[in-house]
Amino acid sequence: MSLNVSLRVDPTTSAVSVTLPKRPTPHVSPVLFPFFFGLLAEGSTKALQCREFRLDENDHFGRLIKTAHSDVIGTVTVEEVS
Repeated sequence: MSLNVSLRVDPTTSAVSVTLPKRPTPHVSPVLFPFFFGLLAEGSTKALQCREFRLDENDHFGRLIKTAHSDVIGTVTVEEVS
């Protein structure tokens, strides 16, 4: 699985993260970018989410998709693209 980050931002604003600068092509990575990893819950909340969504605790992509579509810090929305 890979992560393809398309930043939909106003061209007059700053980048979302230093690790995700604005550019015309998508950011693609086989691992979760540190910015997005920071949005994930830890500890007992992580365990609860994994149990609730039936995910492996090391499935960072799955947790991001299931938990970061709303009520995330900042103006970030994470959506699964089919």
